[in-house]
Amino acid sequence: AALGVVAGLGVAALPAFTFAETVTGDVDVIVEVEPAIAMTITGNNDDNSHEGTKAIYTAVTEPTGNPSLQNYYERSGQDPNYTYALTTDKTVASGKTYYQVSTAGTYQPVDAFGPSDIAGGTLDGHSIPGTSITGTSSSYASLSPSSKILGDSSNGFRSTITVYTNATSGYTLTLKDADTDNSLKQDGSGEVPTIAAVSSQGIVEGVSAWGYRVSSQHGTPVVTPGDWLAVPISTGTAASISSLDSKTTNGDQTIVDYAVSTSGDQATGIYHDVITYTATAI
Repeated sequence: AALGVVAGLGVAALPAFTFAETVTGDVDVIVEVEPAIAMTITGNNDDNSHEGTKAIYTAVTEPTGNPSLQNYYERSGQDPNYTYALTTDKTVASGKTYYQVSTAGTYQPVDAFGPSDIAGGTLDGHSIPGTSITGTSSSYASLSPSSKILGDSSNGFRSTITVYTNATSGYTLTLKDADTDNSLKQDGSGEVPTIAAVSSQGIVEGVSAWGYRVSSQHGTPVVTPGDWLAVPISTGTAASISSLDSKTTNGDQTIVDYAVSTSGDQATGIYHDVITYTATAI
């Protein structure tokens, strides 16, 4: 600061300064809470009493006689989705490979899965199990040839999916088949006999078919459920079955019903397919 000369005093004088007693400043304290999501699925199959046998096909090393009378099969398709059908050959065809079926191995319903990476913690007031869900995620029904069963609360042929998330933008719920074959089949490798998946048509006695439809969203029944639909295959576009645009409170529930009908000559056995449900935080 420049020195000032005060007229008449003949001396140098300093300007007066005032020092502040307080200084203020703002700081943001930022805590990011990451979105988390967990899901449980319950069905009506609470044990393994409905397990069945898998059809295993092996090549006949030296076929002889009448193949059709010996229950020989012929194979078509590509690995891993081979299909097998009983041959109509009356005599052994040169160079053709025939197959015989056995019943080695067993099928057990899907009954548990790891719900999310938040397992062992708490989300939305719900305790997420550390390793698997409580109950089962499989759904079972029994019916005769040339009959049908439509999923509802009385028979439990349905899945109840409950999603828990703290994501403020909510979540979406989708489903698709676990593989590229969406038929119900007697084992997981595509062998016949099967019950074909249907889309936008009814389930009718005498016709071999199955499908799904959403019967409840957010805990409220769907007023007019749509047609029974075929589950999209794993390489297709997943079907969006529910969504919520906010975080959940005590979980958000969706119910998916299943339906199946059989032909008059439907082969005996346990048919199954695996559906993958995916909940994604937005």
